[in-house]
Amino acid sequence: LISDANSLPPFINVQLPVSLAPKEFKWMYFDVNTASIDTIGKYTGTMQLITNDKFYPKKEITYQLIFEQDFSKLKRKELKRAPKIVLETNYVDLGKMKSGELKSKSFTIKNDGKSDLIIKRVDTDCSCAILNNLKRTIAPGESITVTAQLDALYKQGKQTKGIVLYTNDPLNPKLIVSIAAVVD
Repeated sequence: LISDANSLPPFINVQLPVSLAPKEFKWMYFDVNTASIDTIGKYTGTMQLITNDKFYPKKEITYQLIFEQDFSKLKRKELKRAPKIVLETNYVDLGKMKSGELKSKSFTIKNDGKSDLIIKRVDTDCSCAILNNLKRTIAPGESITVTAQLDALYKQGKQTKGIVLYTNDPLNPKLIVSIAAVVD
């Protein structure tokens, strides 16, 4: 018997209790109230299920949700007025590096649209890869220079790290900038 779930965020509900016979398989259903969420991108957490297992009554489950903005209902007029992100490059090659070295390279991001481009969130698959000088709001026609930086501490061999930009550009709401290097 799974009787309760702890450590859930307020926007997730689970349908409990769930009763299981030995070796039985059942689906658990979760309700996600997206109307109460003020985030975009990946959301990961761990919940704890309370069971009647006398040896291991608390079970942990890791979950992951990916929230994306829906631009499908925009009209043609709204799309014409929308922001438009243009990256000089989405692949930054830093060449050869030594382990422990910090290396960076600049590139431009431009808003070719007719309204403010908003960088809503920035995710990275490694804290060793970052974008410096990134403004959250870029005016129409404005171009900014950002610096992609890689910290090669404890790294070796070919390294490729991704940085995800979530924007309000309806044609490119999610862009990935890759930073690559070969670390000796």
